[in-house]
Amino acid sequence: MAMTDIVHIVEFDLDYLAIFKKYQAIIKEALPNSIVELVGSASIPMAGKPEIDILVEAEPFEDATKILQEKGGFDRFPSLLSDKAYFNDKRFGIECEIHMHSKNHEMASKLRMFRDLLKENKDLRVCFMDFKKSCDGKTRLEYRQLKTAWIKEHCPQVLSFN
Repeated sequence: MAMTDIVHIVEFDLDYLAIFKKYQAIIKEALPNSIVELVGSASIPMAGKPEIDILVEAEPFEDATKILQEKGGFDRFPSLLSDKAYFNDKRFGIECEIHMHSKNHEMASKLRMFRDLLKENKDLRVCFMDFKKSCDGKTRLEYRQLKTAWIKEHCPQVLSFN
């Protein structure tokens, strides 16, 4: 998952939903009081990177991150933010990125907002899918930079913070 890795955009695969359910069960077993949601392209559903993104909200945050590592067996990646944790896993054959926040965190709300905007607005969704397909072959770093610029242009409310 290096920033120099090449991004490949693929059509949505129904197996992603079954894989999400497996991860959801693992996470809920480790953190029964957590909120676990599918976000990202698979949640729309639409073309995207061959991965699933999962949003987890749990309290107390630091304890929950340790429990998810120990009981869930997930690898945690460093974050510049003390109130956000990233986990990565490939145990079911595709990459799974877990975005973990404390409950009611603004970043979690932004992930939901972006997902819901794409679900509700077909024109926006088609535009975003066309954009994503144009990113096939870019590096992860290029993709993230281009995606941030696209969101800033088309959905600025997702990047604004209180």
